[in-house]
Amino acid sequence: MQPIHKPFAMATILLASTLSLGGCATSVQHDSGSLNSQFTRYAVDQEMDPAIATRSDAIYKLMVAELAGQRGDNATASKMYTEVALAYPNAELLSRATLINMFAGEHEQAVDTARAWFEISEHDAGAIAALTGVLLKADRLDEALISLDDWLESANTPRAKVFAQIGQFLGHNIAPASALRFGQEVASRYQDDLDAQVMQARLAIALNAHELALPPAYRAVELSPLMRDAHQLRIIALSETGPMEELVTALEQALTIFPDDSRFRSALLQVYARTGQTEKVQFQITESLSRNPNDVQMLRTAALLALQADDIDQARHYLARLARQPGEENEAILLLGRVEMEQGHFETARSLFERITSADAWVEAQIRIAESYQLEGRINEAVAFLGDQLSQAADIGDAQRLALMQGVLLIREGDYKRAFDIYSEALAIWPENPKSGYSAPSRPNDWAG
Repeated sequence: MQPIHKPFAMATILLASTLSLGGCATSVQHDSGSLNSQFTRYAVDQEMDPAIATRSDAIYKLMVAELAGQRGDNATASKMYTEVALAYPNAELLSRATLINMFAGEHEQAVDTARAWFEISEHDAGAIAALTGVLLKADRLDEALISLDDWLESANTPRAKVFAQIGQFLGHNIAPASALRFGQEVASRYQDDLDAQVMQARLAIALNAHELALPPAYRAVELSPLMRDAHQLRIIALSETGPMEELVTALEQALTIFPDDSRFRSALLQVYARTGQTEKVQFQITESLSRNPNDVQMLRTAALLALQADDIDQARHYLARLARQPGEENEAILLLGRVEMEQGHFETARSLFERITSADAWVEAQIRIAESYQLEGRINEAVAFLGDQLSQAADIGDAQRLALMQGVLLIREGDYKRAFDIYSEALAIWPENPKSGYSAPSRPNDWAG
């Protein structure tokens, strides 16, 4: 636990020689004139609230709370701080007590201190937010709704920000069942508030309750038909719940409003492909690429859909176009090479893989080249090729991947003895084996010879 109040860190030194490790508060004669004077002088030096500075018992409890917190006794720290904060209402003390109570899991005490903070703070946004949060943690959802009303009426925080903060708090700090129940209440209470609907839809999706995301997502689209995020939330929810016809309709509506959004179009293409509507697939691809011939996402989607449909010529066409786009050459070439390998065009595939220049894709290309040799029945050339590339590897991790693949190819061919020898040599070179994730297998008797 962090020190309760920065000035009190020094105060614990005053108590350290007096308080036993058992933490017995009565062992400190805090009502003695000497200690009383010491406390008062310290409080004045630290510019504490005069009402507290003149009460040695209050200062004593705060310093005991600090020491207890540093020793991990959160219950004592929470109790002491709460007693002082409620006895001497002060915004700083009450806010700190609320934080400590939350940290200690004392949610009911947190409600008490947060409510007192709220009452003396003249509707400070921080106090209202804290009260709403602690009421949620205490599972007092009806009271939390009332507190949320106060928060929204505060002029200090925009409504959109309030709903965003509530949504994040629910998703990260409250049990899913309670979070979803509260979110539903909020969405129902503020049916005409776009931000409330978006909050609940996002929360339900994040908690994998997609069926609960549908009503607020639909309502968000009704309230703001031109809001891209509202359409996206509805599409995400429908993609997990169906029915397929509603998903298609939602995607088509989104594309009507946002015709240049390649994410919506790619999603619609995949749905069309899944339902066998090949003519609509081709129409959408043509429509999208006529708008933007260099749309990387659409070219990639078109190529992958062509592969799924075993339309190899179309896949080659789109991958070749993708390879001409800045930054996409290596990915496209890797895919093209794999297409050629699957067609049995091993020499063509190798010529493609040899064009790879990216450090990130280089190892993958070398492995594919070696696999092409193996698929041709040239296992010795495959292993030798990978061995030759070891010295070209950019780092140890890449070299280890190449060595690992040598063994994998040999195991595929049933040559366990050579695989064992290669792994043993690799482990001798890299005994710590930090990156490759493999280890030499134990050697069965039938590997000998």
